[in-house]
Amino acid sequence: MFKKINTIAAAIIFIFFLIFLQQPSQHLKNNNKENVLPAQTSKTRNEITLEHNSSFVKVWWVEVTDIDKLTLLANFDKKLKSELVKTQNNCQLLVSAGFYDKSEKPIGLFITEGKTLNKWQTNKILNAVLSVNSMAIPRITRTPPKDLLRIGLQSGPLLIENSQPLEPFLLEDKNARRVVALTTGENKLYFAIFFDPTSLYSGPYLKDMAKLVQKFSEKINIKIADALNLDGGAASSFYADSLKLTEITTVGSFFCMQK
Repeated sequence: MFKKINTIAAAIIFIFFLIFLQQPSQHLKNNNKENVLPAQTSKTRNEITLEHNSSFVKVWWVEVTDIDKLTLLANFDKKLKSELVKTQNNCQLLVSAGFYDKSEKPIGLFITEGKTLNKWQTNKILNAVLSVNSMAIPRITRTPPKDLLRIGLQSGPLLIENSQPLEPFLLEDKNARRVVALTTGENKLYFAIFFDPTSLYSGPYLKDMAKLVQKFSEKINIKIADALNLDGGAASSFYADSLKLTEITTVGSFFCMQK
């Protein structure tokens, strides 16, 4: 009788032991899922932190994957908030663009959808042009290209030229959030914003931007051919996927890639 009970008890213990062995395996599988998914999600958030001069600079960036859907929007007269501009124009990507003067007009060349709103001006600081021609090729050049341009924006200073960092001509400099346009030798266009992670409207000095762009290029393994500074500081905004930075003062113009 005791032998029979002992046999049954042993069988029950053996069954529970098998169940116990299976449980950690299932639990580990679930934990692996939880660990992998956030990592995959984070890859869609293009953001890194750079160390420079004993401080840190956060960088968000995005590639313009469809140049044909990129537009340059004037906002000098309307003075709309970036969030409203994004909604009204169905923008997947929205980035602050060029500088404007006290009369609320663009400084230098401004071409949108082939229409020239303002002509090129010789300027030591705003010394280059970001353009997109009729063949959907983005370029950053010292002077306006001679071919037919759909988009043309004068800005500056030029930070990187032919993969070489440049020393910008500056009358004054201060810490500020910086928006940059970047092109590669393969004619890919990127926009990036550099800012202080502890003070979102602050950021690096302009004189340090060429070195920071180089560090950024090396860290994300994208060889930047040319880089151009765009309007930044309080008049800057950046919307891309889940990344969002809004402006304090009016943004004169925007680059919008529609959905």
